[in-house]
Amino acid sequence: STWGDFTPMDNDDDGHVGFSWERVTESAWSKLEENEEGLLQSAKIIEEEFEERRRDLHDAAWSDKTVRRGIIRRLFVVLDMSASLDSTDHKPTRHAVVLRYMEDFIRAFFDQNPLSHLGIIVTRERQGILVTELSGSPEVHIAKMREACGKIGSEPSLQNALDVARVALTNLPRFGSREVLVIFSSLTTCDPGNLLADIGRARDAGIHISAIGFGAAVRVLAYAAETTHGRYAVALNTDHFRSLLMGHTTPSAVVAGDKLTTTLVRMGFPLVSEASGAALCACHQRVTVRGFDCPDCGSRICSLPSDCVTCGLMLVAPPHLARSYHHLFPVPRWERVEGDSGPCHSCREPGATLRCPRCECLFCWDCDAFVHESMHVCPGCESAGVVASASYPEAPSASSAR
Repeated sequence: STWGDFTPMDNDDDGHVGFSWERVTESAWSKLEENEEGLLQSAKIIEEEFEERRRDLHDAAWSDKTVRRGIIRRLFVVLDMSASLDSTDHKPTRHAVVLRYMEDFIRAFFDQNPLSHLGIIVTRERQGILVTELSGSPEVHIAKMREACGKIGSEPSLQNALDVARVALTNLPRFGSREVLVIFSSLTTCDPGNLLADIGRARDAGIHISAIGFGAAVRVLAYAAETTHGRYAVALNTDHFRSLLMGHTTPSAVVAGDKLTTTLVRMGFPLVSEASGAALCACHQRVTVRGFDCPDCGSRICSLPSDCVTCGLMLVAPPHLARSYHHLFPVPRWERVEGDSGPCHSCREPGATLRCPRCECLFCWDCDAFVHESMHVCPGCESAGVVASASYPEAPSASSAR
């Protein structure tokens, strides 16, 4: 038989859609459709992809209910660099896929969480290796990750990697969330002690452990996620892995039992200092002409956001603080409208099929993706002045504020 003689596999009773190697090659022209103007387009395929993306957004963050989320996150990413990454079920290899999408994840994480810090831990040769400390520089993380993840070793050790993350997260202030994201390719782990006891210690320290696996589900990863109120899933294919990974850029909701404290956090808003001339930066010990001077102690810092290495003050810019609040008050899910409904409120293109439930304005699919993933503000609600009354909680009166 030829390649074209194969037929797609039916979904089983559990809704399994199949792995990447089970897919059937289809002709490119078989996906095209003819629209009313006689032009060929793949509108049906695009619409299905947008629907899947909207469901992912709803499950991850864009709930209509106002929930409590931590906007200051401390996240360690544990990367499994064992020999299992040589597998080719994800093209070209699992190793290439993980590194490519990890770079996208790091940039998206700091774009969506400008006040948060991230660190990277690699596990191979039965060890847990700290690659980068918790910091807010995406380019430093990417450069160090490329250097440390260039080679693949033998069996990983999940226990040693979690120990490194737990020790670094335990001494942090309680007002920020403590999270560990494990990207685990192997189906085994070589540990020196009781891994379940270490998971219990991480739970007691208020650390959330989430995991993304390959190939098959691993019971200990599912137990760690369930015990610490994290998330665990197995990537079916490359696109599914990217979707799962990018889902962790959104802060998870605070659940009962989280050991978070509500407190005031001191922040400094330094100005750009160029007139004072060249100075030695306190963060890298390098001579710089342009930087930011800490308003508390006067130390020179290269970039924002960061923590002053001299006095420990959190240094941010006003846009960073404003961008962190869109997770708390997300744009509502737009409802689908059947039939020809008119032009898009934003781009004025015809064929808008989505309606905002608050302002009743119509939008197209492209604007839906841009608003919910990048802009985080509904243009119709802003122009109509309904955001403050419909989305944000009522401010306390002067007499009740203490």
